[in-house]
This record gives sequence, C-alpha cells and structure tokens, in this order.
Amino acid sequence: MIKTDKQQLRGEIKSIQNSLSEEYIKEASAEIADAFLKFSEYKEAESIFVYISSPNEPDTRRIIQQALRDKKEVYVPKCIAKGEMLAVKITEKTLFSKGYMGLTEPVINDSTVILREGADITVVPCLCACPDGRRLGHGAGFYDRFLEKHPSFSVCLCFSALIREDIPTEKTDIIMNKVLSDRT
Repeated sequence: MIKTDKQQLRGEIKSIQNSLSEEYIKEASAEIADAFLKFSEYKEAESIFVYISSPNEPDTRRIIQQALRDKKEVYVPKCIAKGEMLAVKITEKTLFSKGYMGLTEPVINDSTVILREGADITVVPCLCACPDGRRLGHGAGFYDRFLEKHPSFSVCLCFSALIREDIPTEKTDIIMNKVLSDRT
C-alpha cells in the first residue's frame, strides 16, 4: 500500500517539478545553497558527501565548489549496482562522465579514494520532503541503504514548492536530520 502511495505521489511531484520555472529553480537553488553554507553543521564539517544535482533539483554545484575552496573532503556518488553506490572523493581536477540513469558521476581510477565511514554531513536529494525530515526519493533506495551503512548528519535539499506534509514512510526510510529549502 505504501509503495503504491509513494508511486502516486512521485507522479504528482514530478508534474509540479516540471512546471517550475527556470527562474524559480535558479533563485531557489541560490537561497538553498546560501542556507546550507551558513549552516553550523556545514561549517564544522571536515567531510561532506553531496549529490551532483540534475536539472530539476536544487543546484549543488555552488555547494561543491565552496566545500572544495573551504578545503573540506568532498565526496560524490558513483552508482555501482542497482540500489548501491560509493562515495568517491573529488578534487578540482576530477573528471566526470554520464553514469547510471544519465547522472553525472566521477570517473574512477586506481588512485580514487572511497569513503569507508560516514561523512560528517551527507546531502541527500529528494522529489519532495516534510519539514520533520521525511523525504520521498526517486524510489531506488540508494541513500537509505547508504546511510544505513554510513551514518552521518543528513540534510535534504528541497524546493519550498515541493514541501509536503503527507509523505508516506516505510521502516527502511531514513529520516533526515534537517530539511533545507528556499524558505528555511
């Protein structure tokens, strides 16, 4: 029943997401990045695991660039199997390519550093989220599985236009420590 509810909600949210203007996405992304970079957990973090955003998500490029300038260890996802990903350390010189589902992922080689424990802070994508930390992801469970094995302070970035109160959850869903939006 919950899986069906989630599928139906994903359809509704994707429709709303597709109707968001480029201007709103750009302005809201800037406000979300500002809030995140001022966030005390970010300032205190030595390591950060952050997704590389897709066009309809809050843009994480500024967060990634600033974290690198702040000399933090920055890790991004690399999908290796269905529902499984690695956190790969990046630098300004890291090469990227299109990977799983067309997502931008780091190219890995013999010198690639993989995060073995949880980062100080993990930035998690969503389709929508509740202020209380519940989130609706894309449905593959990558981040729930990852956070189960690599616990850390988790932050979900969500456009305020996609904040909801009615997100169904299952026992395998990890509740976020913080949800940041353009109205946070």
